[in-house]
Amino acid sequence: MGPAPLILVADDDEDIRLLVTMRLERAGYRVVAARNGDEAMQLAAEHDPDLLVLDVSMPVLNGHDLCLALTADNPSPPPVIFLSGRTMPNDRVLGLEAGAVDYMTKPFDAKELITRVAVALRTGRRMATLAHDASVDRMTGLLNRAQLDDRLSQAVGRATAFGTGLGCVLLDLDHFKSINDHFGHLTGDDVLREIAARLRRNLRSDDAVFRYGGEEFFVLVEGGDGPSTMFIAEKLLAAIAAEPVAGHEVTASAGVAVWAPELTRPAELLQAADAALYEAKRSGRAQVALATQARAASATTG
Repeated sequence: MGPAPLILVADDDEDIRLLVTMRLERAGYRVVAARNGDEAMQLAAEHDPDLLVLDVSMPVLNGHDLCLALTADNPSPPPVIFLSGRTMPNDRVLGLEAGAVDYMTKPFDAKELITRVAVALRTGRRMATLAHDASVDRMTGLLNRAQLDDRLSQAVGRATAFGTGLGCVLLDLDHFKSINDHFGHLTGDDVLREIAARLRRNLRSDDAVFRYGGEEFFVLVEGGDGPSTMFIAEKLLAAIAAEPVAGHEVTASAGVAVWAPELTRPAELLQAADAALYEAKRSGRAQVALATQARAASATTG
């Protein structure tokens, strides 16, 4: 059994903050407490709480703005309960519109608070499960294409804004159709799952791997330049070919592309990697090609 849920309590009234903390701890929860919204934001980033109990009227950063900041661009934010002295119906509406799952007024009943916390935590777990299911490929457990589109766009934004490197690898299993045709789709599925596991084991924790579609996989290498991304691609191909997969010899080809100033859209990085993959396939498979090489070859033959 894992640790008890962690709840962040933020209230500028020390008596209320201590009372809520005491009630939650007596109910078996772990608690971190903040005196204002800015401190709560810092603690949320540091501790990744399972739920937040926030006062609406706090100095520095009020509860509404804090809730909006925590839920922005977060597909699975922690649930928020507002605990406020404001009692007008419009206050409740504003709190819920800011992203809270519940709204309680002061003075509060301790048993009701504990009950609402338990309900909010269950809701949060269900929402996190739904968000996870929507972001992963069921076959391999890797991130799916929708996640790739979102994360690639964000990574390109960071690379453009800060001038950092960004590389990618597009891998395709060689002759995969023959495995499905000769040994059946169940065997093909086993191969895909094992390949996904090998990719995960041979990547750095900062790298993200996605199932791109069919027997194709995509690796996002933030901070990567041409040589480092080529090294990662070659390492992955070696891991795939090192030993039989589900009883079959399997190899892969890969295209490598790196974000460059002349590129303007994330889709262009994908297109460059796809062109490089085509060059690797055309040159005999089981190898890596760099996007600049693929573009040069394409221009020569076109």
